[in-house]
Amino acid sequence: MQTIDIQPNLFWEDENRTPNIIEAANWFKVNTLDSDIGHLVRLAHKLESRLFRGSCDFARRLGYKYEYANALKWLPVFRNQSVNQDAYFTDAENARLALTLRGERFIRPVAPFKDFAGQVFDYGKFDTELAHLKQNKNLAATEIICVVAAPVQIEREWRCIFVDNEYVGGSRYMSNDALDVAPEVPQEVIDFANTIAKHDYFINIWDFTLDVGLVNGVYKLVEINGFETSSFYAADLAKIYGAWARQFD
Repeated sequence: MQTIDIQPNLFWEDENRTPNIIEAANWFKVNTLDSDIGHLVRLAHKLESRLFRGSCDFARRLGYKYEYANALKWLPVFRNQSVNQDAYFTDAENARLALTLRGERFIRPVAPFKDFAGQVFDYGKFDTELAHLKQNKNLAATEIICVVAAPVQIEREWRCIFVDNEYVGGSRYMSNDALDVAPEVPQEVIDFANTIAKHDYFINIWDFTLDVGLVNGVYKLVEINGFETSSFYAADLAKIYGAWARQFD
């Protein structure tokens, strides 16, 4: 039986659900690690666990790459299917300048580890974010490569979860920029996500999540994320962990 290290109280579904479901089904032995990231990484290495569920910071310090979730790679491939079709790439200093010229812009880092959350910024809000990154992460604005795009109103968003490149479950997680979690995923969303997942881009990429948004009645790709670092929200955890465990039988 494989061991999975879980960083507690991180994902929406964690409370009273995740460890219980995993252990009750005898899929994995669960190590519920504490929230101190340094101790957590040292313990994970000591246990020599092959699997984990946790934060992007945890993933990065364990040596995970998630290059397929880097927007510099996936957005050019899926631009026509993306929410941000007019997006361009630049450093955060030039992104800040764009805010003075064009007003509010959607800005997110291209890196899969997301030093800040993508959202619609005005100049003051983005300047505060950059000051925080410089003070707390020692990151200069010229070092952070970003996606910059016009703001788009996304009516609803769903997370679609893939194991062994097959759709195994999903959940709605937002409506009109507010957290709105529900287990129902329309078949049209699943069909759209499957179209993305079957693209040659995902050859030799097995476990991942796709976020799909509804924009003016059309389904669009919001972003690609790592399986281990994504919340599953109200998706059927039994189906997801069961499929994941079968890969290691």
